[in-house]
Amino acid sequence: MNYAFFLALLSPLFWAATNLIDKYIISRKVTNEITYLPVFGLANFIFGVVLALVLDWSVIHPSMLFFPAIAGIAYAVGTVFYLRLLKREDVTHVIGLVYLYPVLVAVLSFIFIGEQLSWFGYLGMALVLMGIFLLYTRMKKINLQTSIWFIVAVIFSSALQEFMIKLGTTTISPWHGLAISEVVLGCCLSLFLFSKNIQKNSIQEFKNLPYAFLSVVFVFGGIGTLYFALTSLPVTVVSSVAAIQPVAVLMFERALATKLRIPVKDRMLLPKLGAIILIVGGVMLLYIS
Repeated sequence: MNYAFFLALLSPLFWAATNLIDKYIISRKVTNEITYLPVFGLANFIFGVVLALVLDWSVIHPSMLFFPAIAGIAYAVGTVFYLRLLKREDVTHVIGLVYLYPVLVAVLSFIFIGEQLSWFGYLGMALVLMGIFLLYTRMKKINLQTSIWFIVAVIFSSALQEFMIKLGTTTISPWHGLAISEVVLGCCLSLFLFSKNIQKNSIQEFKNLPYAFLSVVFVFGGIGTLYFALTSLPVTVVSSVAAIQPVAVLMFERALATKLRIPVKDRMLLPKLGAIILIVGGVMLLYIS
């Protein structure tokens, strides 16, 4: 197994751990998920600045920063909706539906950089859609309809982020790209401080900065492994492998939800697992293609 494929497998494990940590923070520590956004942004900004300070920027042209910056903006937008979803829904439901985004990545990569799929790939897309449909049917019982547009926003922002990271690896080193994405992400989320209401209430949330740093450690790992995996692998492949994340989240949730006192509305494993298996099977066919 080459290092790029190993990193592609490692990335969704980082993200899965992030999802569970974020669910714990949002459900047990944070008063309001919106007022927490600047705190999370500050933690990302600090990580990005620290990394940037140890890098050599003498060979970097400003034009090289465009794609990593757009990736950071896309992640910031997705974070707003993602945290609001975590406040309302089970983490497995959220992540299971969000993992429709590899299909969008496949479409973007076909249109803009010429990555083509075989009939296995299109069969994989069909299986992904079936799994998404089953998850949605299951979640209709717990009023997910109120959150569906948040999920759509996270899907599109996730697809754009990953595609921009891929384009960024063609112009800039992964370490530089990672630093720019983290700094831009932090700056974007800090814009919420311009709202007087959020500014006033965010002061109380800064006590949760250590928890935000814990989350960002795994975010840093997730984005970093993406950057390095995408230097050598097609973006469609990396996105497809990333679909193991819902399964990892499901297992983490089953193992730790009670210990961490994370609220889980739907504790039935089989209905979730069947849908997620379809999603994983579909994206593995995308990978084979």
